Amino acid sequence: METTFRMFLCDAHGIAGMELHSPSFAVMPLISHQLHSHQVTETYSTRAAWSAPTPEKYHVTVVAYNRALEASDPVCSDGVTVDVTPPAVGQIAVASCNIVPGLVTTSAGTVWYIDNQRRRSQITEPDTQCRSKGTAIDAAELEKFPIHLMRNETMFMQNATFCIQSESLSSDYTIYISTEHHLFVNWTGIDTESGIHDYELGVMSNPSGEAAPDILPFTSTHHHPQYQGYHPPLSEGQQFYIAIKAINKAGLTAIQVLGPLLVHTRNPVFNGGSQCYTDVQSEPSSGDMEQLPHHRRRCCTPQICSCRWYIAVWDRDPALH
Repeated sequence: METTFRMFLCDAHGIAGMELHSPSFAVMPLISHQLHSHQVTETYSTRAAWSAPTPEKYHVTVVAYNRALEASDPVCSDGVTVDVTPPAVGQIAVASCNIVPGLVTTSAGTVWYIDNQRRRSQITEPDTQCRSKGTAIDAAELEKFPIHLMRNETMFMQNATFCIQSESLSSDYTIYISTEHHLFVNWTGIDTESGIHDYELGVMSNPSGEAAPDILPFTSTHHHPQYQGYHPPLSEGQQFYIAIKAINKAGLTAIQVLGPLLVHTRNPVFNGGSQCYTDVQSEPSSGDMEQLPHHRRRCCTPQICSCRWYIAVWDRDPALH
């Protein structure tokens, strides 16, 4: 049994012909010779109350005495866990998602790289410049990012050189979802005291609407740390937030909100064009061509001018990074 209350009420039934009862409360089941070393309550009733000093698991051992003060064998409860700490939810992964990657820095000076799938990998031995480059992030927000694991289940690490080549993560980034109507999410949950009883997931249009999600009301996952569902409202251009509620066996809850997420399934837009340089009198050499950026291409049309350069200008779509 799990509870958030520290006050215990013990009822002893089924012991006939007994006048005096001695309930004893302890963190382990007790036998006869141990009873005197713990707090014992004597009562002529079948009920006793006791207040637990700290949150942990307790057992109640009861000994009954008859009028000749002969003791019965000790009878012990199966245990009651006092839990006053809510559960925790973290490492929320969303299928088919993309963000603009970047660096974040915790208050302890740890630097993490968040890749385009929201996975985090730690930067080893970051210097002062690397730490200052990362966007400040608190521990609760960092915990939402899943850890990037290798096949052997060890954490993927990045060296300090990688930090120099990376940009900071935007403080107001958007998570882009490349599929419509479908949502698949998994996460981790922990409660070391009483354990997780259930999870519920909700979808809402407002980041502060976790009390009553309006797109998808809180739905039980039947103890599983994942959710998969079909939702017609999640169509192109829909922005939404995900709320995950964890409920421990003592009835305490915690809600973690992720977002904003934006459904974005359209292909990038091509805004190409061409430009004619009439002052170019000869075709450039292969060496000159190799010095051009990769997004430039050559197209010669002698009828119009000596040479025309074709420059592809693509829509910079963050959902495709």
